[in-house]
Amino acid sequence: MPVPPQLTIAFPRRARDGAPRRRWVAWAAATALVAGLGVPGAVALAGGDADQPAADGAAAAGGPADGADRSGAAGAADAAERGSGTTAGAATGDGPGGSGSASGDGAVAAGGGPGSGGSDIDPAATASEPVYGVSVRRNLPITMEDGVVLRGNVYSPTDPATGEPAEGPFPVVLIETAYGKDLAGYAGGFTALLGNPDYFTKRGYIAAIVDVRGTGSSQGQWSFNHPQEARDSVRVVEWAAALPRSNGKVGMTGASYLGITQLFAAAEVGPDSPLKAIFPMIASNSIFRDAVLPGGLLDLEGVAAYLSLTAATNTLNPLIAADPATILSPLLDHAAGLLDFHVGATADVLLGGAKAEDGAYWRARGPERALSRIVENGIPAYLVGGFDDIFQAGVFRNYVGLQNAVAGRETTLAMQPGQRVSGRYQALVGPWFHATIGTLHVDLEALTLTWFDRWLKGVDNGIEDTDTPLHVVQRDDTRRDLREWPVPDAPARAWELAAGGRLVADAPDGSTSLLWTGLSLPCQRTTEMYALGMLELVAKKLGFSQPCADSSLQPSLPGPLSRTFTTEPVSRATTIAGPINAQVTLSSTTRDAQVVAKVYDVAPSGKAVEISTGALLASHRAVDEEKSWRSPDGLVLYPHHPITHAAKKPLTPGRATTLDVMVPPVVHTLAPGHRLRLVLATGELPAYLPLPGDLLNLVGGIYRVQLGGATPSRLVVPVLAD
Repeated sequence: MPVPPQLTIAFPRRARDGAPRRRWVAWAAATALVAGLGVPGAVALAGGDADQPAADGAAAAGGPADGADRSGAAGAADAAERGSGTTAGAATGDGPGGSGSASGDGAVAAGGGPGSGGSDIDPAATASEPVYGVSVRRNLPITMEDGVVLRGNVYSPTDPATGEPAEGPFPVVLIETAYGKDLAGYAGGFTALLGNPDYFTKRGYIAAIVDVRGTGSSQGQWSFNHPQEARDSVRVVEWAAALPRSNGKVGMTGASYLGITQLFAAAEVGPDSPLKAIFPMIASNSIFRDAVLPGGLLDLEGVAAYLSLTAATNTLNPLIAADPATILSPLLDHAAGLLDFHVGATADVLLGGAKAEDGAYWRARGPERALSRIVENGIPAYLVGGFDDIFQAGVFRNYVGLQNAVAGRETTLAMQPGQRVSGRYQALVGPWFHATIGTLHVDLEALTLTWFDRWLKGVDNGIEDTDTPLHVVQRDDTRRDLREWPVPDAPARAWELAAGGRLVADAPDGSTSLLWTGLSLPCQRTTEMYALGMLELVAKKLGFSQPCADSSLQPSLPGPLSRTFTTEPVSRATTIAGPINAQVTLSSTTRDAQVVAKVYDVAPSGKAVEISTGALLASHRAVDEEKSWRSPDGLVLYPHHPITHAAKKPLTPGRATTLDVMVPPVVHTLAPGHRLRLVLATGELPAYLPLPGDLLNLVGGIYRVQLGGATPSRLVVPVLAD
């Protein structure tokens, strides 16, 4: 039986003539936002450039939106046909064979199994070509069932020679954003976090980008992934399907919040919806576990960065519309939403309230609950994640959940060897931070287009014809195609912590001390990771490296502030593939302990590259066996901690206790002569910070870490068989 064609991942081409200036305009716009100029500064920097996005390349031809959304989707579509909203009607485009965005050549195969090549699909070669111009209608009204009006921009294909609407019909690519639909028009090519509707329109799609409730120009109050958003999405999808010259088929794409929104929408719409495919990038599985209180410790940096970003965009984005009729109501609504979420929810977490546990509030906002319904609704999904992303673990758990749903299994379980998988649910994971998703190694836009060409245009490009739907790009650019996760061919291996800073197969009895400080060097891989990779993104645009992103430049704190344990050099290439568990047995002089576990690849030169980091507050050490994953010989690979008030339990000072520190999964190859290293520490500022109520049980803590014996401290790592 022939091996089905696998996915090929293409490198971006060099920018074509005219593209550099446009990219610098987009870079300036987004950098202004990051640097604190806010959206008005970004718009000022982006406006008026001859090479700005096609939507804004001509004078507006329409007046303010009339708001006459007569009766849901049909009324909104009719309003769009009449020219309601602001229209930038002059056609621009690259013409046949042109491109306003990076496309792919020099394709590199993703494989035909672990560690091998053999691929037939090149998304850049099979995807639709950019042959259309673009016209835009802005601030079109979409009325929700409760009367709240959302606003969307619609990018429609035009004849590049005449500027007239292209005949169609066309499928619709829908982006729902919490960061501002209008900002995407100016700087969408800067980062996938903003969306880039222009790209799809030039290639034969109508693109619609909509501000979710309580953001941008939309009315209502915003609360992070409130279940109401999913109900709104059902109506927005119907509106998109009914747009003029639409063929009635809708796909959704976007990254981060824009990716999470797709998962909820695909679960909510039902089996007969116009929504036919989704392409969520860097979406979480549990926002609470991934980014709020990972291991029971506050992600101070990430939370602060995100609250600042959304406070700025929710306040300033309505001003971009420059339409007095649509500014005041959203501003008032947004202020109320900020008061509720940014102030109320934050205070509740800091004070240890109901939002400081993995309870009803966060579970309602976690995509993990949506996965089985996505499969029930028959909506294909292509996931993308990053090994340096805050949702590093989430993309794997989402992949597992979808494939388990296909096989009729509980979505939280580890996959079984040989279980049924489907090419309708795929994932790609590469060496990216949150904001740098797809900036190296892969042309994600071409890949997205190939996915949509298959499900929205009916192009038989074979992208779903794979029995290894989990695609990995390692840090060294090695491509692997995998099937199950955890990988059956990667049995767990346990290295025990031993005296002299060694990791060995069998350690003699002993112990070592570790002193709690809660401190770390201020520039770490996690510093950049929980800053969403924004500094790294800007640095790359400027052509230099961001030092916090290069873990090899960052020494560990001296003992007893941290402790380092290293294996002997490996004699042959050794690939770690799966979740990692730092199992630490310790006693403490205090009623709690804070443990940070950092895993490194150490070269013969001594250069140490961090590959993953996890942390745990010892009082949250309880393990939910039903949701945890074990190797066939019983070793815990993925410990699932409930992180609830009910499961929280203090330590008994002086009594040895075993902690399972979840270290997010990796696929990483140690070259011959390299060594594996574990660093234990008690802080990782500003990423992992105890809540104020936990500090008293940590101050003054001195830990004795058990080495060897009946309950050894050890690093449990899945190693891919040759």
